[in-house]
Amino acid sequence: MVPAKRAWALALSVATCVAGVVVAGADKANHAPSVRLHGGTAWLASNKVGQMTLFDGASAEVAAKVPVAPPRTPILAAQLGPVSQVDQGLR
Repeated sequence: MVPAKRAWALALSVATCVAGVVVAGADKANHAPSVRLHGGTAWLASNKVGQMTLFDGASAEVAAKVPVAPPRTPILAAQLGPVSQVDQGLR
């Protein structure tokens, strides 16, 4: 009987340790960073779909989507004020 009691005690202590690790690590889950939005607009480039997206910071909505390249094409983009320049990358 003593080995069975030891096995149960070991199983209980392992389960308690695992539960403690899970509870202690629960607050360290991946959280999305918060973004402070200001007035103005920003062009965002997406290589995956080959488009530029105009994001309006004041309303926090997408104002326009413009296809600029075939999907999966490297896109180089730069913005100065309201103007954005796009290049399909290096070849």
